Amino acid sequence: MLTTKSFICISLVLAFAVALQDGDEIALMTHGSHYNANFQYLNAGTVDGSVGMAKDTDYTSASGTWWKAHRLSDNSWAFESLGNIPNDQHIYLNADTYISAVNLAANTDYATASGTHWALETLSDGTIALRNLGSHANPTFKYLNTNTYTGAVNLAGTTDYSSASGTHWEIVPLPLAPADPVKIVDPSCLLCE
Repeated sequence: MLTTKSFICISLVLAFAVALQDGDEIALMTHGSHYNANFQYLNAGTVDGSVGMAKDTDYTSASGTWWKAHRLSDNSWAFESLGNIPNDQHIYLNADTYISAVNLAANTDYATASGTHWALETLSDGTIALRNLGSHANPTFKYLNTNTYTGAVNLAGTTDYSSASGTHWEIVPLPLAPADPVKIVDPSCLLCE
C-alpha cells in the first residue's frame, strides 16, 4: 500500500534524479545489498586511472569520491573526478564494455573515449543506474556495478537487485555528502516509516 509518506519520499528521490544539472558536484553512493562501511562511495584514483570504492567523502582522505556532472551535447552525462591529485590522463569516469573494466579517461570525445558517456535510469526502488553508452554495445557489460565485499567496480548486464544490487546508486549532492557512511536500512526510502 502506498502511504502519503512513501509517495512523498518516492517523489523526492525521483525529483532529485531528474534534477541533476550540468556542473553539479556529487558523490555516488552504492545501495548494494551487502552493507560494507569501507566501500560506500565511488572513488577515482587519478594517479593510476583506477576506480574503486571508499568509505566516505572526506576530501582530505578520499577526494576521488568527489565528481562533477557534465551534460554532454548528445544529452548523455560524463562524470569528472575532482580528486586533489590532478592528472590530465585520468579525469572522466570511463567504461570498457569489451571486458567490463571501469577506469578514468582523459577526455569525453566519443571517437576516442565513448565509454565516458552515461545515461541515468531511475529504478523502481528510487535509486539510479548508470548505463554506459559506449560505441560497443554489450548486453553483458552495460551498468556501473560495485562489489561491496571487495570494493571492485565493473559493469553488469542487469539492474536486477537479486543478482546485481551494486548497480543501484544514489546521487549525493556535495559538499553535503556525509563524512561518515550512513547505513541504509531501506534503500528505497530514507523518510519512510
